Amino acid sequence: MIKENLELFKRLVEAMRLVEIDREKLAGMPVVRGTRVPVAVVYELLDGGFKPEDIVKMFPTLRLSDVVELASYSDVLKPIMRDIWRRLIERPQEVIECLL
Repeated sequence: MIKENLELFKRLVEAMRLVEIDREKLAGMPVVRGTRVPVAVVYELLDGGFKPEDIVKMFPTLRLSDVVELASYSDVLKPIMRDIWRRLIERPQEVIECLL
């Protein structure tokens, strides 16, 4: 059990190099590093059947390699990103205040 948890944690640490959290970008919403594209949106599109190539066409600031890597880390990263997305969306006033 400890070994499995350690492996999951290592994967999460590796995955986080693809993510940027900056209060100045979308009020701290986790985005794909170097873009303003929320990680949760990428996962929603992937879950909706979009291929990585389609997503890159929709968001030209994304790199295909980043979308493919995000997909490979979905087991550890997607639940966290969705939870953060949900929490931020449920508190729109706080998000607006961060932007001001």
